[in-house]
Amino acid sequence: MKSVYYILTTLISLLVMQQVSYSQTISFCEDIKPDGQMIRPNIAFTIARGGGTIKMLVNLKIKVNGVKVVYKVYRLDDKGKKYPDQTINDIVKPEWLWFYTDLFLRSAGNYLVELYLDGSNNILASGKVRILEDKE
Repeated sequence: MKSVYYILTTLISLLVMQQVSYSQTISFCEDIKPDGQMIRPNIAFTIARGGGTIKMLVNLKIKVNGVKVVYKVYRLDDKGKKYPDQTINDIVKPEWLWFYTDLFLRSAGNYLVELYLDGSNNILASGKVRILEDKE
């Protein structure tokens, strides 16, 4: 019985480690240079009352290996519960290791972005960002 438990525990651990090792983070910044370098990266941004746009940069250790990705954007409450905010579809090339897109947010709050290959339930990358509203 102990050997079955050991084997199952080992297999589950390997699957989790494999998923984590391929997972990457999404970084946020004000703009991106043509070579992929971020301009004014941060984890918090101030936007105007009507909303504002920031960039999301994805860097992967392995090629994206797909042609379409889906960004699922969630607003987080104070306890970390996710509420769907928007979905962004983007076209990519299978050989890309990095890519970026705009993220338009309408209101202040904490947000979580999860990146998926279209049709997949496996998260490729994720990142959190805090949005503050400009008081002026």
